[in-house]
Amino acid sequence: MAPTTDPHLMKVLERIAVGVEKMGADPEIEIEAGPPLCPLCGKMNPKVRLADQEGGVGYLGDIIIDAVCAECGNPMYVVIESYSMHSNAQEATDEARERLKGWNTGE
Repeated sequence: MAPTTDPHLMKVLERIAVGVEKMGADPEIEIEAGPPLCPLCGKMNPKVRLADQEGGVGYLGDIIIDAVCAECGNPMYVVIESYSMHSNAQEATDEARERLKGWNTGE
């Protein structure tokens, strides 16, 4: 690709570069959590059975949830993208209910 001398294109490219650099420097990039959706049958917020897992001890950031969808019977593996930490069960339950409203599960 030949270099360009188009001043408008150069300004746009510079703005894009500055924006990407700012995003890379921001320690608090928000990641929107996706809905609880079975990756195989597509059921929104399916009931699941957790598989027996060895160990049971490890770092919070290393947890992968090994579950089986009760709708289609297939295994699924959940990787947690972000954490919303609470000091009591009521706050956690309230947040979970609010998320379900946003995902429009029909429940």
